[in-house]
Amino acid sequence: MTLLKILKNRQLFRIILTSFILITGIMISYAGTFDTASDVKAADIRKSAYTNESAVDNKSADILTGLEEKSYLTLEDIKKAELSFTKESYTVIKNNRVSVGLKCNIPDKFLRITYTSEDYYTYFSSYGGGMVTTVTGNSAGTSVIKATVFIDYYDENGMYEGCKTLEATSNVIVIDYIEKELTVGEQYSLNYTQYETYAHMKYEVADSLVATVAENGVVTGVCAGRTSVYITDGISDRIYVGTIVVKSNYISISESNISRAVGSSPYQLSVINTTGGTVTWTSNNNSIATVDSQGMVIPHAVGTTKIVAVHTSLTGFKTTCTCDITVTNPVLSVTETNVAKNNSITLTVNGTTGIAEWSSAKKSIASVYSEVSSYSYSYHDYEDIIPGYNAEEMVEGVQPKASVYGNKKGKCVVKVVVDGITLSCNITVTDPALKKSFFVVTKGMRQTIKVTGINKKSVVKFTSAKPKIASVSKKGIVKAKRIGFAPIKIEVDGAVYVASINVGAKKGVKAVLNALKVEGAKYSQARRMSKGYYDCSSLVWRMYSPLGVTFGDRYYAPVAANQAYYCVSHKKTLPKKYLKNLDKLRPGDLFFFRGSSNGRYKNIYHVAIYMGQEGYGDYTIGKIIHASGVVVSTGYIYNQENIVVIGRP
Repeated sequence: MTLLKILKNRQLFRIILTSFILITGIMISYAGTFDTASDVKAADIRKSAYTNESAVDNKSADILTGLEEKSYLTLEDIKKAELSFTKESYTVIKNNRVSVGLKCNIPDKFLRITYTSEDYYTYFSSYGGGMVTTVTGNSAGTSVIKATVFIDYYDENGMYEGCKTLEATSNVIVIDYIEKELTVGEQYSLNYTQYETYAHMKYEVADSLVATVAENGVVTGVCAGRTSVYITDGISDRIYVGTIVVKSNYISISESNISRAVGSSPYQLSVINTTGGTVTWTSNNNSIATVDSQGMVIPHAVGTTKIVAVHTSLTGFKTTCTCDITVTNPVLSVTETNVAKNNSITLTVNGTTGIAEWSSAKKSIASVYSEVSSYSYSYHDYEDIIPGYNAEEMVEGVQPKASVYGNKKGKCVVKVVVDGITLSCNITVTDPALKKSFFVVTKGMRQTIKVTGINKKSVVKFTSAKPKIASVSKKGIVKAKRIGFAPIKIEVDGAVYVASINVGAKKGVKAVLNALKVEGAKYSQARRMSKGYYDCSSLVWRMYSPLGVTFGDRYYAPVAANQAYYCVSHKKTLPKKYLKNLDKLRPGDLFFFRGSSNGRYKNIYHVAIYMGQEGYGDYTIGKIIHASGVVVSTGYIYNQENIVVIGRP
């Protein structure tokens, strides 16, 4: 029989459709007998297949009038179809199930229902099926669940027309287990029964010798051990909610380890967590440290030993605890020193690893900052309380070092308290400066680097980065050896400075030195050849012409473009790539800059004299002198893309 004939035969079509729905329902119901939920790891946890199923309101919404008696629905019948969950949200403990229900104003017999979860926190079991199903909490968090309902509708003759889809969503809040540590007598409140799902249940513990739990969920630690906590309905449901670990209040000495300096004042120890009884004190080595009957420790000589306290309870039970003591002889690395303004130095306490506390008597002159860079550890052994249980207590320690920062010129005292004694260092804040930091010299010349703003205790150290180009003596005397650039590092009172040594050919060096003599002279194109006045090209010509370089005119300074043309035509130029490698340049080289179209050679409008490199820490900058705008001034290479000719006259 063809599909068309089946569709036309209304009665036969209804029989086939009804049979299909019946078979599908049986398959869904059969599938629901399998529980795919993960088992809870704890072996003693028991729970029922359903958690508080009675709490689910699975009544349908008010059914639309007249639909119950119908054998099929039309599109008009389902225009007002509505679907929702019975609650806006449900609550379930992790690895347990909660029943959820739907409300729909269409009779159940016309509905096909599917459920989905939008994330990992929950998944569906098929228990219940239909308008009621169960959700398993997979992981702590909030999950969105969705129900989708399919409703088939037909025309007035019973012929199939289509399917209407309804959707509804709700939240499932998955609650995690608790894992809580308590001491004997300490309390902790549980709140699982505040949720509607579990409001009818009560708390209980697996081992009441370890902890007890009240009806309101307050857990009290009784003795050392571990116990599981449950909620139960007293009949069949018993749900695991977490674990309580109870630790004893152990008897110990107030400190597990101390450091004390030779000559420091006595140090008081005490035994804690005791109720009544007596304590006796002894030292394992009286030559290093002694202890009196009250726990007062007196250090005597450098070394390590143990202070032992034995507590005897009122019942005669004895508990032994110890404290490690290290006796030291701390000494400051220096007791008087300098630090440069806006710089810092490091002070170190030798002979100890104890915790140090630093201070400055005048913070406006010098500040002091501890350097935290190590840790000390102490251990408390709980083996006698809970077998196999150990705890580690980490105490942050401060290495006996500090940075002293100079804020302004003056004197102050920095103090450090370590191992029970106080050490002092007299600090003088200096204000060092280089009298001159930029040098242009020829091979064989000597120059002295002079440092000002220091005192007799200042130690100045000179170091040449390129001793084959320029060497420097302990007194700062520089000797130029060959053409090139050599930065000289100067270290004084914690500060570092750089002197720039540029060694060049005699003619170029002389031109630079001549130009430096007129630094600050006025700029004028109209009076460019008059005494005390310069423009860019007359500055170059007037510095070089006494050296025999006239750029083709012995009497009058050519403009910058003509000077560039002279260098090019006389093959006195360098590749422009040298701008990326300043070591290839020499003092006295010329930079010719192009501008807008001016009808001159390469549109050149400006020229500057290269002086050499100036060092700043780990990098250098090319320095120039030129007449530009107002006065003759020094500066740094700029607009490299507009430098069209590099001359070496």
